[in-house]
Amino acid sequence: MAVTEREQRFQSWTSRLYIVSAFYAVVIASLPFWYKTTTIVRLPLPARDIELAESRLPCPVRIPFQLNLVLPPEIAPPAFPFVRAGDGGESYQNRRNWERAVVEDIERRLELAGDGIVTARSGSDFATAVQPSENAACMDWSITLGSQNDVPLNGLSIHYQREVVETQTKAMLSLALPSDLTQTPGSVPVDKLASSLSSQLAELLQLPYRSSSSPALEKDKRSIPYARNVRLVVSMMNEDASYRPSNEIEEAEVQGKGPAGVRKWDRVALDKVLTRRMGDLLTKLGSFYRFGLEVQTQWESPLGFEPRKIVQELVQETLEEEPVKVQEEEAATEDNDAHDEAIELPEPTSTSAIAMPPSPASAAKTRETSYLIDPEDLKIFVNSGEWSLSTTLSSRSSFPPNPFAAPQLDSSSVVAANDTHFIDDEEERTLHFILYLPSPQHRPLRIAKDALSGEASKARGWLIPQWGGVVLHNLDGNSTADGRNLLASLPEVDLDEPFRLFERQLRVLLGLVPSQTAGGEVEDVLALEALGRRRLLESAREATQTLASIVRLVDKIENLGVGSDVQRDVDNALRYLSLTNATLSSQVLSPFGREKLAEALRQAHTSASYASRAFFNPNMIGQLYFPDEHKYAVYTPLFGPLAVPLLVSALRLVKERRQAKKREEEVKEAKSQ
Repeated sequence: MAVTEREQRFQSWTSRLYIVSAFYAVVIASLPFWYKTTTIVRLPLPARDIELAESRLPCPVRIPFQLNLVLPPEIAPPAFPFVRAGDGGESYQNRRNWERAVVEDIERRLELAGDGIVTARSGSDFATAVQPSENAACMDWSITLGSQNDVPLNGLSIHYQREVVETQTKAMLSLALPSDLTQTPGSVPVDKLASSLSSQLAELLQLPYRSSSSPALEKDKRSIPYARNVRLVVSMMNEDASYRPSNEIEEAEVQGKGPAGVRKWDRVALDKVLTRRMGDLLTKLGSFYRFGLEVQTQWESPLGFEPRKIVQELVQETLEEEPVKVQEEEAATEDNDAHDEAIELPEPTSTSAIAMPPSPASAAKTRETSYLIDPEDLKIFVNSGEWSLSTTLSSRSSFPPNPFAAPQLDSSSVVAANDTHFIDDEEERTLHFILYLPSPQHRPLRIAKDALSGEASKARGWLIPQWGGVVLHNLDGNSTADGRNLLASLPEVDLDEPFRLFERQLRVLLGLVPSQTAGGEVEDVLALEALGRRRLLESAREATQTLASIVRLVDKIENLGVGSDVQRDVDNALRYLSLTNATLSSQVLSPFGREKLAEALRQAHTSASYASRAFFNPNMIGQLYFPDEHKYAVYTPLFGPLAVPLLVSALRLVKERRQAKKREEEVKEAKSQ
């Protein structure tokens, strides 16, 4: 079949060259777009600053702490110059030299109890010779010895006395002088004096290495990790508020065991008991936490197991005695014996008294049925599959009248509201406190001492680590029920003991360990400050370690991108870590001035939040799953079928062009011959 002229032009080499060139032009034109969309952005990170911060671990920040110790005058040597004879003799020219020796020895021992090591000294400055231990308190000590008339402006003043009647002012604390220092005053060596006082101070301030078992306090798995926002959900869980006996036997068993459940909370009673039992604690914790309260009532919360039924026979013996008739003798009675109820019996030969023998004892037998929860069942008591523990908007409560709201930050606060907005919205810890009301068929419900015996423990509640707590409350058989066999609400007197237990559980869940030395208000203040210092160091360490992990990860994985948002979060984390150091160094902290400590804690926590957000940035995480091998595996089947025809067409055009030139040369040679 003859080829037309048009078909020859269409199939000509030039036409096919234009067509192939058009495909190549499209590919070349799309290369910038492809490069833009596939190029991994790796913005620089402040690696040197992060490396410097990491080198300070485990103390990325140092907490200055000032103590003013007031010792009785008789503790000091009686006269100066003073020389102590014997091994390790001491020599002091004046009282100032003696005080300096005492202070330096106490600081050295407190540093050992706080950091687990003793640093090298150069004058009044501290130069770290070796790294502190993992749970170091990271405190820089400043101790002074004052007189009884000193009123400290900063720091904590501890007055050591022979006897302590009561705690002194809020800025001062009175402690009993250790007995080993009161027996021979004036002759106590400096090392013994410093050892005795520093051990007492280490217990008072809850230093981590005060004893071999102390570091366990820093790793208490029961407490929740620190979060600024904590939601307290108080739930009253009825096992079965609609319970009705199904037969006469069950009706006989539950007879006199009270109503089936409780209808709702009494807001007034709950307001009062919350304020009385937990309001003071939450007010003090308001410097470090923001608390939200929610309450709810559930009418059906079945157990996921069957408690152990125990039937006991109780025998009550009643001894009935006839009165002893005694004729009182005319004798004078002393005034100081008038309060005694004893009756003076007559002489054996007297006939003025007639004593009747006691009547036989009568015994009454009763059967008591109780139900025990074995210790192993406590772990599965909270039936999350069938209980509705999540609160709803309708169950939220606006009481109590906010006695524990956290103070609002003023405009001069370093942590601005726009910087912490994302933290407040995203980070929150929830603690559940359950008041469980067993149904009549399981009353009284108690906790077993062990799985073998039938004895019940005196404990009414238990703690669930990092989750919350549970308290059992068996309704009284004398409670008045309504037409649906429900109690309208629990009175205040019934709520007092459960919320006392909730308050103790909350302390453990937040890591608030009471001081073993102080008491009363000072105990709570010192425990709160110790908690603030621990949470501050935890946040600073978390921020530093997370930033160091980001730098190592970026250096190790070449295709891991670092966008502007990651770079900005890393810079903010470093900035707030520096602000934490600046805040701590601007003023000496003490257990009775929490403002700076609370501000430093907010800054350290903000730094940790920024570092965590940078580490878990979606862009960084996404690219971890797409290495170069994965790209080749995707590009080859996608672009291979497209690239082969283009390459073959280009090679064919080149080959045809060469053949055409060769034919033209042969034609020219033939014509020339």
